[in-house]
Amino acid sequence: MHFHLPKPLHGWREFVGEVAIIVLGVLIALGAEQVVEWLHWRHQQHETLERLFQESRANVALLGREDELLARETRQEQQFAAALTHGSCPPADQWPAARDVVKYPQVAVETSIYDEVVGAGGLASIDSTKVRTAISDFHSKLAWLQSTTDFFRSKAERPFDIGDQRVTVSYDPTSEDPEIMRFDRAALCSDKGFRNRVAVGVRNRVVWAGFHGPVVRSATALCEVLGRELGKACTPSEDMQRRIADAQGGH
Repeated sequence: MHFHLPKPLHGWREFVGEVAIIVLGVLIALGAEQVVEWLHWRHQQHETLERLFQESRANVALLGREDELLARETRQEQQFAAALTHGSCPPADQWPAARDVVKYPQVAVETSIYDEVVGAGGLASIDSTKVRTAISDFHSKLAWLQSTTDFFRSKAERPFDIGDQRVTVSYDPTSEDPEIMRFDRAALCSDKGFRNRVAVGVRNRVVWAGFHGPVVRSATALCEVLGRELGKACTPSEDMQRRIADAQGGH
C-alpha cells in the first residue's frame, strides 16, 4: 500500500497563490450570498409595493364614489335650506335633507396592508422616499379627517325633535332605507327655529364635506406614486368598478 503525502510548497509564490485561491473562493461565496439576499430583498420590496398599490387603487375608487355621493347630498341640502330661507316650503321629495343634515359617516377605506407594513417595522422598510412621503401624507390627512368627523358628529343637532308631533317615523323592513319619516311640511316651514337649525346643519355639513377633497387628492397622489414605481396606471380594477356600479345603482 502506498501513501501519497501532499507535496510541500516551494517558495512564497506558490503559498501566496494557494491563499489567493482560498480567499477568492470565500469572496465569491460571500458575494453570491449577498446577491441572493439582495434579490430576496428586491422581491419583498416589489411585493410590498404591489400590495400597497392594490389597496391604494381600491381606496381611490371608494373615496371618489363617496365624494360624489356627498357632493350630491349637500347640493340637495343646500337647495332645501335655500328654499326655507327664502320663505318657500320645499316639495316632499326634498325633505330627506331635514333628516340627513346630522349624518357624519366615517370615511371607509382599506388600511390592512398599510397596518401590516407599519406593524412589521414601519415605513422605513420601504426603500423609496417618494413612496414613504406619499403614504405618510395620505394617512395623516385621513386621520385628521376622521378626528374632524368625530368632532362634527358630536356637535350635530337635529333640526327637529324625534318626539315632535309634526314628524311621524315608521319602519319598513322591505325598504332600502327602513326608517321612513313623514313631515307636516306646512307646520315646520312656518317654524323659525326649525328653519334656523336646518340652515346651521346644512352649513356645517357643507364645511365638513369640503374637508374630503384633500384626502381624495392625497389618495390619488399616493396611487400614482406607487403606480410609477411599478410601471402601472392608477385605475380601478374590474372588480372594484363592478362594486362601484352596483353601489351607485342603489342610490
